[in-house]
Amino acid sequence: MEGQGLIGMQEASKLLGVSRGTLTRWAKSGLAPYIRIRGRYLFSMAQLEKFITAHSKNKIQ
Repeated sequence: MEGQGLIGMQEASKLLGVSRGTLTRWAKSGLAPYIRIRGRYLFSMAQLEKFITAHSKNKIQ
């Protein structure tokens, strides 16, 4: 991953391997970092990379 730009809900949910509903719940609860523009959930690639690293079961040390 390159860590640049914003992606929408569908692409972010595919990247994380979860449903859009799950990602929406994570965002609303503060678990997944997001911004809202005109009612759309948008996710920073850089923040999603950090989220994936922080929540990975197989952390590389």
